[in-house]
Amino acid sequence: MASTQERVLLLAGSVCIAIGLLCNQWILTRLFSPDGQLTLVNKIIIAMFNVTSLTIGYLLLTKRKEGIRYFVELYRSFTLICFNVLVLLVLTNFVIYMGGMVTLGSDAASSIDIRGAKLFEEDGRPVDNGRRTALAMGWFDYTAYGDYDPAYVGEVLDEFWSLEQKGFFYQPWVQHTEPLFQGELVSIVSDAGGLPIRNTLNPSQDSTKAVIRIYAFGGSTTFGYLVSDEHTWPTYLSRVLNERARAQKLDVQVEVVNYGKGWFAPSQETILLIDLLKSGHRPSLVIFMDGVNSWGPGLEDVPSFTQKAEKGFLRAQHGFPDLTTCFDWLPLTRIARPVLAALHADRNSTRSEVEEEDNRWIGVMSDESDVDMIVRRFRYNRKISKSVSNMFGVHTLFILQPDVFYNYPLHLFRPTISDAVKRPLFNEKVRALRRMFHHKMKEEKDIIYLGDLFHEWGDDRKAIIDSAHYSPAFHRFLAERVADYIDLRKLTPSSKPIDSSIATGGIRGSATRQARLLEEIQTP
Repeated sequence: MASTQERVLLLAGSVCIAIGLLCNQWILTRLFSPDGQLTLVNKIIIAMFNVTSLTIGYLLLTKRKEGIRYFVELYRSFTLICFNVLVLLVLTNFVIYMGGMVTLGSDAASSIDIRGAKLFEEDGRPVDNGRRTALAMGWFDYTAYGDYDPAYVGEVLDEFWSLEQKGFFYQPWVQHTEPLFQGELVSIVSDAGGLPIRNTLNPSQDSTKAVIRIYAFGGSTTFGYLVSDEHTWPTYLSRVLNERARAQKLDVQVEVVNYGKGWFAPSQETILLIDLLKSGHRPSLVIFMDGVNSWGPGLEDVPSFTQKAEKGFLRAQHGFPDLTTCFDWLPLTRIARPVLAALHADRNSTRSEVEEEDNRWIGVMSDESDVDMIVRRFRYNRKISKSVSNMFGVHTLFILQPDVFYNYPLHLFRPTISDAVKRPLFNEKVRALRRMFHHKMKEEKDIIYLGDLFHEWGDDRKAIIDSAHYSPAFHRFLAERVADYIDLRKLTPSSKPIDSSIATGGIRGSATRQARLLEEIQTP
C-alpha cells in the first residue's frame, strides 16, 4: 500500500502535469488575447513553463518511491544552478553598465568616425556601415542624388537611420507622425501648436514685412525621405517664392511649413487640415501634393497602420501582457534589442514579405470600378478641404504629383535592383490601373496636373533616389513648377502662426510626452 508521502507526491505530480497541459499557448491566447495574437517571446515563455511543469510532474510521478529526500536534494541542486545563473546575469549587466556599452542608438551611431571609409559602390549602392535603413540598402542610388560629396549624402542616410530607430509617434486624429528629431542635416521640429513638422529652411524673419504662410501637405515625398532639410521641395518653394517676391518688389516674406508625413494619404491630410484650422492656424495658402499614396493601403480608405493600431488598442485594454517589458531596464536587454531588431529587419526583407507588403497597398484593385473609387476618394477629400478652407479664408492648391509607379522609366533604377522592379507595384497590370487613374484625374476640376513632370524632366535623367522619392534636383524642379501656380499678390498675409484666442484647444503636448517617454525607455 502506498504511503501518505507517495500519495502526496502522486497528487502533486498529477497537478503539475495537468497545469503543463492546460496552460498552453492556444488556451491562454483564447482566454487573454482578444486579437488572437501572442508575441514570440511570450510564446517561448509559455513553452518553457509548460516544459518545466511537465518535467516536474514526470519526476514526481516516477520518482515518488525515492521519498522526499530525493526531491530535497534535487531542489538544492536546482536552486544552486539558478542562483549561479542569477549571479552571472547580475555581474554581466553590471560590467556592461559600468563599461558604458549601452548607449542611445542614434548618439552611438553618430559618434563613429567613418572618414575615409567607402560609402557607395560604383553603381550607387550604399555600403552597409550598420546605419542604413532597409529602404536605403534595397533601393538607394547615389548616382541619382546629384553632384554631392559622398560624406554629405552618407550623413543624410545616417540620420535617417537614426530617425527610423525612433519609429513613429502617435498623433491625435490622424494616427501617426514622424517623431521629434534633431540632426545636423535632418530635423523634425514642433510647429506653433506643438505638432511635429519637417524642418523647412525659411529666411530669417524680417519684422518690417508681412508674412505669407504656406502649408504643404503630402506623404513621404513632401516630407522628403532620404534628403536633407535644404533639399525638400517645400524648402525650395520658400526659396523660389522669396526670390520672386523680391524681384516683384513685394513687401512680403514667404514662410513654408512642411506637414508632409510618411505613409500619409489624402483622407489624413483633410483631417489634419481641419484640426489645424480648429486649433487657430490661419495660413495664407494650403498646398496638397498627392497621388502616390492616394491608393493605399488597399480599398479601405484608412490610415496605413490601422491594423497595428487595432491590436495595440485591444492589448492596452485586454491584451495578454508582453512579459519582457519588465526587463527593459536591464543593460543586457538593451544590447539584445538592436540585435533582435536587425534579425527582424533581415526577416522582413525576404521577397515573400516584401511582396505581401506591396500587395497590401494594391489591395484587391483589379478593374475600372476600383479606380473610380480612388478618384472619388480624391475628389471628396478635395471638396471637403476646399470648403473648410473657404470658411476660414484660406486659399488652396490641389496637385497631382509625379508618380514613380505611373510613368517613371524603369531602366533608370539602379542596375542591381533590376529584379526588384518586378515587384507587384511595378508590374504592367498595376501601371495600367495607374494610367487609368491619371487619365481620369486629368478631367477633374481644381486639379493641377503634374503627373507628366518626369517626361518634362527628361526620360533619360534620374529623378528618383530609391523606390519612390525624389532627388534634390527634382525637388527643386518640382518646387519651381508649383511656384508657377502661386500669385503672391492674391494671398492675404498671416498675422501670426497660430491665434490661441480662436482655438478650440491648447498647445499639443503629445509629441513632447512621447519623446520624453522614448528617452526613458532607451536610457539605461
